[in-house]
Amino acid sequence: MTAWQTDFGIPIAVVHFFDQEAFAVSLTKVAEFRRAYDALSDAGRRRLQVTSGIFAKVQDYDRVDMQGAGEQKPVFIITPAAAEKIGDIKGVTVTSQVDVSGSKKYVSHVLFTGGDLELRPDFVEFLAGLAKPVPAPTKARVPAPSKLREEPGYGTTAQLL
Repeated sequence: MTAWQTDFGIPIAVVHFFDQEAFAVSLTKVAEFRRAYDALSDAGRRRLQVTSGIFAKVQDYDRVDMQGAGEQKPVFIITPAAAEKIGDIKGVTVTSQVDVSGSKKYVSHVLFTGGDLELRPDFVEFLAGLAKPVPAPTKARVPAPSKLREEPGYGTTAQLL
């Protein structure tokens, strides 16, 4: 996703909807955290996680309907302190569903239906901030020498030959 964001120049906001509220974080912020996290020692990683409010872990995803088959995926947990609250959700109906899998195991699911998202005005400002162009890196200008030295020595044409 970060490559797509870079290739097309369109910023991505990662949004998580809960049953009562929703939060967003820029994909750039998560990518910057990941780069910093990967470069640190274990102690540095713990410090980064506590101070940033973003936590990295490997999540187990069990598939009870597949007789114990599962997988592990690296995930990032973004605390509300590290995210932008985008709004409140009202009127959600929470129900449950129970099925029997092919392996004769009970599988339960929580279902969220309905509801309305009331966006906070500062969420629009958050999105507008994502769209601001990043300033291009500046290059230092080195003035050309007023006089070229022709004798051999450090930094001269004769030294390169």
